[in-house]
Amino acid sequence: MMTVSVIAITLSLPSGLLVSINNFKSLSGQVDLNNNISLFLNQSVSLEQATQLNNSLNNNENIMQAVLIDKKAALDEFRQYSGFGSAINALDTNPLPHVIQISPIASFNNQAALNSLVTELKQHNDIELVQMDMGWLDRLNGILNIAQRGVSIITILLGVAVLLIVSNTIRLELQNRRAEIDITRLVGATRSFIMRPFIYSGFWYGFLGGVFACILVNLAIWLIDGPTSSLANLYNSTFNLAFMPFSHAILWILFSIFLGISGSWIVVSRYLTELEN
Repeated sequence: MMTVSVIAITLSLPSGLLVSINNFKSLSGQVDLNNNISLFLNQSVSLEQATQLNNSLNNNENIMQAVLIDKKAALDEFRQYSGFGSAINALDTNPLPHVIQISPIASFNNQAALNSLVTELKQHNDIELVQMDMGWLDRLNGILNIAQRGVSIITILLGVAVLLIVSNTIRLELQNRRAEIDITRLVGATRSFIMRPFIYSGFWYGFLGGVFACILVNLAIWLIDGPTSSLANLYNSTFNLAFMPFSHAILWILFSIFLGISGSWIVVSRYLTELEN
């Protein structure tokens, strides 16, 4: 049980990191790509011209909705919520431009399509700045890709550690059962007959270690799911942590079984080769 516990704890670290990365990717994938394009018009553009531009954008087949934010209404809102009301009142002119918020159609759900729409909008003379706040999402996805690569390296290293743990455990078992092995060899036991019980032991070490690793990961997610949901509610989000999928758990258990069998097979084969020589 101590060996199984060590294997479970060792394997729960990379599996937990992979589940965490998948949850972060799910969270970033829930970001609505609509309402992410803001058009800041030139200061010289009048409200009538801005209204005409807004109407023409609403007729664009690639745009689902265009909403005009009057610069006077924007200034009143900024004065109300910014806390700089007295400073704003001291200004002679309104420094804010008219703004149009764009919601692309549903088919524009990828970065390339959005970039093409932004390029088209930038060619309009009345638009001074086109802002699409998706850079942070690209950086987040880049960080997640790096993290996933790092977790893959950690998985390999900890997999080697599990291999060594199983090998050392089987080696100690071989030493304790050396007399039994010698007797079975004297009565004509084959190499596979001697190896079989130790391979079975490696299988059970790997199987139980993988099962307990998945249980530990799901238990950890269950413990932090409540606070995570509460935090998501503060941002008006329905995000919930996802537990380890059943298919991933099966693959992880199979990986653990492979390590257990490989570790036991390596050490038993080497031991029997030394005896035969």
